[in-house]
Amino acid sequence: MALTGRCGVATSPDHDALLGNATGNLPKGQNIDVSLIYGDYFYLEALQKLDGLRETCW
Repeated sequence: MALTGRCGVATSPDHDALLGNATGNLPKGQNIDVSLIYGDYFYLEALQKLDGLRETCW
C-alpha cells in the first residue's frame, strides 16, 4: 500500500506506532509530523475492511 510505504514507521525502533507523518493541528503549529493514535486506528480499520471483515475487534 502507498500509505504504508510513505508513512509507515512500524519497523523503526524510535516509534510505538504504525504510521508517522501525521499532523494534529496545522493552524496552531502543534503536533506536526508525528504519530497519532487515531491515525493508526483508522488505518487498521481500513485494512480490515479491505480484507473483507465486516466487524472490527474494537
